[in-house]
Amino acid sequence: TEFDENIIIAAVPKRESPYDMLVSNNGYNFNELPVGATIGTGSPRRESQLRHIRPDLKIKSIRGNIETRIRKLEEGIYDAIILAEAGLNRLHINKNAKVLPINDFLTAPGQGALAITIRKDIKDLKKIFNKLNHIQSNLEITAERAFLTEIGGGCKVPIAALARSIDDKLSINAMILSFDGKQRYQSKLEDEIGSAKEIGIKVAKHLIEQSGGKIKMVKQYE
Repeated sequence: TEFDENIIIAAVPKRESPYDMLVSNNGYNFNELPVGATIGTGSPRRESQLRHIRPDLKIKSIRGNIETRIRKLEEGIYDAIILAEAGLNRLHINKNAKVLPINDFLTAPGQGALAITIRKDIKDLKKIFNKLNHIQSNLEITAERAFLTEIGGGCKVPIAALARSIDDKLSINAMILSFDGKQRYQSKLEDEIGSAKEIGIKVAKHLIEQSGGKIKMVKQYE
């Protein structure tokens, strides 16, 4: 989540879907999962979100690439697994997948986006890659990364943020959770689209204030 000072993001191509998908052999929607069902995920964020809404579910760690995880699902090791829709789309994998409700399963900062990074001192490269840059996607990622930096967490802590640009406005929805899922804090802001970094920082400060000293549940894992 932190760059060498000599590296910059030159471009962000158009973002793929940022959403999470519930994949199961039975094509379950989330609210159709049986009591005590075993769900596979390797993400602390997804695990905390699951525990917050459905403490009855059994969360089991899963590793491997997408094909490996789907094979484990088909072998009956899990009743369902959670995967990013972007990965399924990019690999053209069609499974019994249902989008998870975004209010409860807010996604990871940057999910679905790619970033082209270059050395800061090579000016010509910046101009070349600018042709691949998708302005709206770049602004969304800028807001989400600013939130991530201000909160002070990475992929090993249960935090989430999703920014969306519509016309001249940019909104960001952000969330932090305790690892056991019992505590959840959420905040949403909207501002002018040119204030991407500022709105990311602002929503992080709102969550820090909202959670009080409990923000340490994120900071201690930096």
